[in-house]
This record gives sequence, C-alpha cells and structure tokens, in this order.
Amino acid sequence: PKFTNIRHTWVISEPDGKSERSYTCLPRGMQAGHSIQSHDGTMVAADGNDFVSLIEFHDADMTCTFRPVATHNSTMSGNFVHPHPSFSNDDRYIVFATDMGGKDRGNIYLVDLHSKGA
Repeated sequence: PKFTNIRHTWVISEPDGKSERSYTCLPRGMQAGHSIQSHDGTMVAADGNDFVSLIEFHDADMTCTFRPVATHNSTMSGNFVHPHPSFSNDDRYIVFATDMGGKDRGNIYLVDLHSKGA
C-alpha cells in the first residue's frame, strides 16, 4: 500500500487504487516530518517532534498514534543531520542521522526494534 501524510491525516491507498483508508493521528501536536514504510510493509517510521517513532494504525476508530523509539534532538540545520529514518534490509533496525552530539557533527544512530518490542 502507498502511504500519504497530509498534516495530521494519513491515507493508505492500495496499489489497485480501489480502496483508501484515512487515519487521524493523535495526539494532534505530534507530527511526522519524513516517513518510510518497512520493506515488508508492516511498519511506518517517521521523524518529528524530536523523536523517531513507529506509527501505529488503529482500524477500530481510524486513528493512528506515534510510538517513539528514539530521541533525535537534531538542530535540523541541514539534510546531513536531519533524521530521515530508514529501515535496514531485514526491518530489524531503524537508522537515522542527527547532530545531537554537537553542532556541525553528524552522527548515525541505529535502533534495534526487537529490543523496543516491535
């Protein structure tokens, strides 16, 4: 499925274009700057509000919530330190960049999702 983020609404469109589901993300203050779907299609990770989060979709009430798995504390001073999360090929890890170690220092961080219960 294709995911589209429009402000606080996530839309999931099936490849055949015949169905769409819209989810309202809660709490409203949480935002996703950049998002990515896992290779197996079961997870979505996003950066925003100083967190790298997994987004959980709830079909019962068509809402989604952010489950932070790491804090990035990026200054967002450039693309090389903007988190831009990415999944490893086996979907076990999320990799992201940040300069939380000091100004003009871009570091790469690896989050083991198995240790986070994902």
